[in-house]
Amino acid sequence: MIMLPVPDEHYQAMVQALAQLMAGNNLPGPPSGSGSSGTSGATASGGNWPPSDLQRLKAEPLNSAARAMLDLTAERPGKQVLLNEIKSRTGLKFHAVRGQLAAFSKMLWKRYGHSYWPIRVERDHQGLICYIGTQEFANEWNRKP
Repeated sequence: MIMLPVPDEHYQAMVQALAQLMAGNNLPGPPSGSGSSGTSGATASGGNWPPSDLQRLKAEPLNSAARAMLDLTAERPGKQVLLNEIKSRTGLKFHAVRGQLAAFSKMLWKRYGHSYWPIRVERDHQGLICYIGTQEFANEWNRKP
C-alpha cells in the first residue's frame, strides 16, 4: 500500500478513478471544460442504473453521508448538491463525510458490480465537488416500493 496525500478538492475524483480501475475499466478521458465557466471537468460520471438496482440500493442500510447525498440529489433533480449540504444534513465533519462516501464507492463495486455512482459527480465553477441526480434517478429513488 502506498500512502499518498491528495488535496481535498481532488479527493472524490481520485476515489471515483480508483473505483474505475478496481472494476477493470479504463479511466475516463481528460476533463472537458477546464476553463473558468461551467464545470472544471466532470469526474467519473454517474450512469444509468437499472431500476431494480436503485430499489435494492434504496433498501440498503447505507451510511449517513451516502443516504443524505442520494436523498438530496433525488429531492432536487438536475440541481447541484454540495458536500457542505451533506455535512449539514448528517452533522458529520468534512473528513467523515469523505470517508463514508469512499466506503459507499467500495460497497457499490462489491455488492452491485458498479464502478460508478447512480448520480453525477462534477465540479462547479469554483472547483467545489457537487453531486447531481437526473430526473429519472429522482423518479426511481422517490418511488414507493
